[in-house]
Amino acid sequence: MARANAKGRRANANSYRPWFDRAVFGLGLLGILVAIHLVIQENRGFDRGCLGFTTSEAVEASFDCAAVTQSAAGSLLGLPNGVWGVVFFLGIVGFTLGAAVAPRPSQSTLKNIRFGLVGVGVLYAGYLSYVQAAVLEEYCALCLIVSGLVGLLAIVHVVGYVRSGGRSAGVPAGEVTKLASGLGLVLVLAGANVAYFQTLEPPEEETTEVAQATCDFADDRPTIRDVDRLIGEEDTIIGNPDAAVTILEFFDPNCPHCKTSHGEMKEVLDEYGDEIRLVYKPVVVIGQQSVPQIAALYVAQEEGVFEEMLSLQFEMQQRGGLSMGQLRQIGEQVGLDPDELAERMQQDAYLERMQAARETALEDVGISGVPAIFIDGYFVPGQSRNAECITELVADRLASE
Repeated sequence: MARANAKGRRANANSYRPWFDRAVFGLGLLGILVAIHLVIQENRGFDRGCLGFTTSEAVEASFDCAAVTQSAAGSLLGLPNGVWGVVFFLGIVGFTLGAAVAPRPSQSTLKNIRFGLVGVGVLYAGYLSYVQAAVLEEYCALCLIVSGLVGLLAIVHVVGYVRSGGRSAGVPAGEVTKLASGLGLVLVLAGANVAYFQTLEPPEEETTEVAQATCDFADDRPTIRDVDRLIGEEDTIIGNPDAAVTILEFFDPNCPHCKTSHGEMKEVLDEYGDEIRLVYKPVVVIGQQSVPQIAALYVAQEEGVFEEMLSLQFEMQQRGGLSMGQLRQIGEQVGLDPDELAERMQQDAYLERMQAARETALEDVGISGVPAIFIDGYFVPGQSRNAECITELVADRLASE
């Protein structure tokens, strides 16, 4: 009896049933749209927020899509996960459409392949979700939506496997036309999405005025009362060490937003270099690829070339981090012996220092992402994290001294 039931379930899963195959096909089409949207936003650097359109400050503060997609887990075999998402959902749609037009003996094979594809997708989506939650501690909204759609596909397949009855003896008349029409509509919408974002002006030209109008500290974050306790002898201080105003910046050399912030802070230093002290605090946030880069920064700090090393690391920033060969090249450019640099980077003391810095940043200070900038202990929110706003905030602090 059990063998007969199992055989019946397999037949149930592999036959063509309108409710089941339409659900799978619909999720595949939706997945194509979301995955293509993810690819578009990643190529634009998420310049309009994690979802590609204006949301609330609270929503944007909850996600850092650029940090996730630029991490080591953001690609597979050299291709971004967004591209793999498009390939995955096209496969789901293709095998479903193929099963609808193929002879009955071939339908089972196509659906078994689709079932296996869903299984691989679930495993990879689960891995990426784990990395976001446990390793990066940063989230990509569109990535999570893609993972959710993969999970729904798995649920539909499980339900389709265990549910009995309702099988169709063959593909209903006009079914293929409906499926093809749905695919055509999605491709038109995807093309319109691409065309729309190609017409948009660069964000800098549109958001500067807004940023200038919202310069303020975050009123929902506690103030660091004793900034000096977070500054040690090993920290790099730019500007005037005895300045009345202190700027703390926690960053990860593989964070795209940190690269942008670095350029903004240079403008602030040009304006107030003698009246502020800027303290750089490198923290491993993006992933393990940042460990050797921060170790190289530690060595550079000890040799007095921290700024030069940091600027070149940001200039060469790439998905998955810099290789040892690239770090050796940077070391040589800033006047360090490449062999000595590579050897010193392996010191256990540096790993202990990184761990302590991470614990301080995440647990003591309570940062949830990078860059995290504090002016005299007051947190600078994302909309104020530009040269114009920081300059204005520094001026206000100087006036209050």
